[in-house]
Amino acid sequence: MSSYTSESVLEKFKSFSDLANNYGENGGHIPGRFMGMTIKKAGLLDKQIPEIENPISFFILYNKAASKLKQDNYPVFHKESIDYLIRLQHALIEK
Repeated sequence: MSSYTSESVLEKFKSFSDLANNYGENGGHIPGRFMGMTIKKAGLLDKQIPEIENPISFFILYNKAASKLKQDNYPVFHKESIDYLIRLQHALIEK
């Protein structure tokens, strides 16, 4: 049995507040935090700040950051996915 089962993870926390505090440290959204830290590590945070209310730009910029840090093997989105997001962004801007 894997040591990463739900029960073994929950055993690390003595109370609900311990669990909530650990979870809250990541803002409740671990993939988004990972993507944001990748953008920051790649030195592209200054490009995201003006676009903070645009979720599409977040994905596109993450992909640029992950590609820039390719030696660290960050996961990247498939080109077709990014192309779709760019088309979607243009369609939303045109409305």
